[in-house]
Amino acid sequence: MGMLERRRIDTLTAEEESWRRRLVDGTPDGRIPDGESMREMSERMHDALNSCLALPQHSRPLLVSHGMALGCLVSTILGLPAHAERRLRLRNCSLSRVDYQESPWLAPGWVVETAGDISHLDAPALDELQR
Repeated sequence: MGMLERRRIDTLTAEEESWRRRLVDGTPDGRIPDGESMREMSERMHDALNSCLALPQHSRPLLVSHGMALGCLVSTILGLPAHAERRLRLRNCSLSRVDYQESPWLAPGWVVETAGDISHLDAPALDELQR
């Protein structure tokens, strides 16, 4: 989130809100100063995910990140643009599961098994409280 890291939405100036809005609305290369665009975030997340392919067979890696980054990853796996993650409700602390499939019958590559599971949480996350 660049310069807006650790800021609450209700404390943003009009200029800061315009940076945030361009980022989440899918404006090409929209970004918050000192941050990255959704496209760049998605590429970074895919690089991390693809690095898991080099692990020994049957490994079960755990990738941890914030909701926006994980949403970019899930969106692009589904063939949607990176900014579409704002249309997925992936809460902070939610669990998503992806798998890499190599099948003669199914499309090869990453697939989303589950997305946004919050059944393990017993209280709302901070991003929910700020709505």
